[in-house]
This record gives sequence, structure tokens and C-alpha cells, in this order.
Amino acid sequence: MTKTNNILLSVIIPLYNNEKEIARAIDSVLNQTWKEFELIVVNDGSTDNSASIVKQYYDHRIKLIQQPNSGPGAARNRGIKEAIGKIVAFLDEDDEWKPEHLKRAMHVLKELKNLRWYSAGYERRTKDGKLTRRLVYRRQLEKGLFIENFFDAFEKYEFFCTCTIVVKKTVFEHVGFFDENKLHGEDTEMWIRIALKYPEMGYSKKIGAVNWVNSESLTMKECILTPEISLRAIKDIEHLVGQMGKTETQMIQPYMRKSLKKLINLSIKEKNWNVLSIIMSTYGSILDRRSFIMIKLFRIIPYWVADYFIRFRRLFIKW
Repeated sequence: MTKTNNILLSVIIPLYNNEKEIARAIDSVLNQTWKEFELIVVNDGSTDNSASIVKQYYDHRIKLIQQPNSGPGAARNRGIKEAIGKIVAFLDEDDEWKPEHLKRAMHVLKELKNLRWYSAGYERRTKDGKLTRRLVYRRQLEKGLFIENFFDAFEKYEFFCTCTIVVKKTVFEHVGFFDENKLHGEDTEMWIRIALKYPEMGYSKKIGAVNWVNSESLTMKECILTPEISLRAIKDIEHLVGQMGKTETQMIQPYMRKSLKKLINLSIKEKNWNVLSIIMSTYGSILDRRSFIMIKLFRIIPYWVADYFIRFRRLFIKW
């Protein structure tokens, strides 16, 4: 039996009304090859049988915390504050880990003690188990163990998600806790705050987790992603960085460009010209040529034609 004072790692799962998938997430934690951890499940006011399913596990490492419904940010914060370990790993109720995930994370963080956080590649699967994408950082890692600049990497690749993040607990003393007033994007904002303070991220190119899309999770289902919500999230990040200095503003530019590209594509598909107009007037100076032309083309030709032209532009003209 693992002694409490020897626990180095705490796993946090926020839970809300997901009786169908919480067992899969818990099983993936218990099946880790790294066995010395505590698992904190924060039941955020579920009204279904989610908590009862957690109680069916007779494992001394599992700790169930009950609280009134307060949102995913508050649930994660409660988990951090209750955590015994010096390192915390995050997993959503509807996702799962590969068996070696924690072992690889602990190896990297122990090997390079100056690193404050870690992530890994992951795969996306639909509800029926179909693999849709494997998302991994493709460039060479520094010393084979870390990414030198989170923001530069983010602009080029989609290489991490919340379910692959592992963080030293002391980090939250310097960057603060999750924003409890947000129902969407509070995790992304946290990773940006950490990256602004600690741009080097430990990393493994091996798949560490499965991100299940179209799942039963109500955390995200109650907050449908729309152009307006995405634009609000970008403005929140801009406001956050605006309170800092010039260096942080420059660091965040790659993230802003990548986020704006995604928002432009979403807005064009939804035919939301109002959001596109705001993007042009507010962020036109940092848009790349592809994004700028996509907006212009959308005004005169159908979306699929504009997208086809951009994707295959190199066949016709050298930019």
C-alpha cells in the first residue's frame, strides 16, 4: 500500500453528469504502469448516478469529493487544493489515458528538474471508436524531452489537450488557479498563463491519451462552440496579456494567429459575417495572407470554393 506522505502525483478528474463514461476514465488511471498516485474525483453537483459509480471502486488511492455545481474551473481548483502530490495530472471524465502516460511524464519531469509542466501526443476518436486524428508535435524535441517554446509550437501544430497535461503544483502559486467564471475555455486560458511564465514544456511524441469527441460529457455539451463564444475567448486572452508587458504580447502572437485562423474557418462555415467583420477591423494587422484572403473570397464566392483555392494555391501561384 502506498503511504500518503510518499505520494508524489495527484490525478484530478472533474465530474458532472457522466455516468456512462466515468468508469472508462477511472479504469485508465488505475491501469497506469506508474502506480504511486492518488486519484481525486471532484463530483460537481451531478444529478445522475456518476458519484455512485465512483463509490463502487474499492481502491485506497481514489478520493471522491462532493460539491455543489460550480463549473469545471471550480472543480479542478478544488482538486488542486485537495491534492497531496507535488505534481498534478488532469484528465476529463469522458477521456482516457494510455497505460504509459504517467510513467513518461514522471520520467521527463524528473530528468529535467527545471521543467514545470509536461504534455504528450493524443488521438481523437468518435463515440463509436473510430480514430479520426493523431495529434503530435512533429519537430525534433530539445534533448529529446521538451519543446523550447510552447507558442511557436502551437502555431504550427495541434499537439496537446487538457487530458495530457501534467503540472508541478507550485506553478499555480505563480500563475493562479482556473477562472471559475468561465464555462468554456478556462483550461486553455490556464495553459496560456503557464506558457507565458514557463514557455518550455516537457513532451513525449508517443500517444498519451484518447480524446473522445461526441461523448456524453455535459461539461462541453452545455456550451456549444459558436463564433461568438470563440471570439469572446480570444478577447479574454488578449485582455489577459494586455495586463502584462510587451514581451508577453509578442509571445502570444503565434497563438492569436492560430486561434484566429480557426475562428475564421468556423465563421465562414456558419456564414457569420458579423464576426468576420470584427476580425478584419480588430485583428487585421496580425492576420496572415491566407486568413485575409479567405475572408475576402468568402464575400464573393461559396466557402468550399474559397477553401479549395487556398488549400491548393501552391499549384497555381507562388506566394
